Amino acid sequence: MEGKRASRRTLPGVLHNLLGTLTNRYADHDGYWIFGLLERQLDGLTVDLLAQDTAECGSDRVRVQFIADARRKFREQHEKAGHSRDVVQTATLAISMSSANVTGAINGRAVVGSQFVLRVTVRSDLGVDYTRNTQIFVAPHNPDVEGRSTRRV
Repeated sequence: MEGKRASRRTLPGVLHNLLGTLTNRYADHDGYWIFGLLERQLDGLTVDLLAQDTAECGSDRVRVQFIADARRKFREQHEKAGHSRDVVQTATLAISMSSANVTGAINGRAVVGSQFVLRVTVRSDLGVDYTRNTQIFVAPHNPDVEGRSTRRV
């Protein structure tokens, strides 16, 4: 039981690390930051992080990739913390727009975008909810302003 108790104490760290890996510059599709590509589809997006990946009929492949990446990254963070699978009963990522038409900077250039809040909520096997959130600026994808990652496949 001590191992489970210890792993529950690390759940806030798992959520913090997940948000960091989801939003960093390496979260890309075809070399471009995935959030800029999905900007119009983000508001109201909810992802069950424990669900199995399935192809969503008619869905945008970038959206499908983002959902699969979010689930994979949650599993990775969960496993790195040494959690057993039964410690987490539910895990959800919810994204909402907190404000539209905000000016931000991309590569030193002023662009108009939106502020989004990403919230991850996990319910443990003891019924305790753990929540972490972060706010990010997202502008619609513009290849004239953004550089493509050299890591592109």
